[in-house]
Amino acid sequence: MINKICRVVGGILIVCLVVFGIYKIMPNQYSYIIDSKLQMLFDSEAKEIIEKYQDAKVVNNTSYTYKQVLEGAPKNPSWILETVNEAEGTYKLIYNGYKINFELEKDDGSGDLQVYTNAHLCVEFYITEGEKSVINSISVYINGDLQNDHYKQEVFDFLAQNL
Repeated sequence: MINKICRVVGGILIVCLVVFGIYKIMPNQYSYIIDSKLQMLFDSEAKEIIEKYQDAKVVNNTSYTYKQVLEGAPKNPSWILETVNEAEGTYKLIYNGYKINFELEKDDGSGDLQVYTNAHLCVEFYITEGEKSVINSISVYINGDLQNDHYKQEVFDFLAQNL
């Protein structure tokens, strides 16, 4: 009897290790989705904060919310909340979307387009929660490259136009 119990426990342990190993070697575009789903399922405070900022209006384009604009184009969108300083109520809300195609006007005044195909878009919202909830800053990364303010606005405008 004890021998069977040891085999069952050992089998469960091996299956858990294999699943964890697969998760660790999985590409980020899939592991971020799992992390996002787990956070939304098990962390009600994070879910509340994420939903609040998803429903915030886009800066310089109040017709749309961040959720509408960012989840309209990409494959596998995910939102993850990380604590920066819990005592001060500061957080970093990270959005990741994959396989997005962009045509953004270059900021050199030439009118030429910078084309991105199957790009990875990462948007980081630095926020403060408390009596007054506010977005302190927004950083936009395309394929891992930090974008300047011109491209940041171009990204939101381009995505809003293509809804």
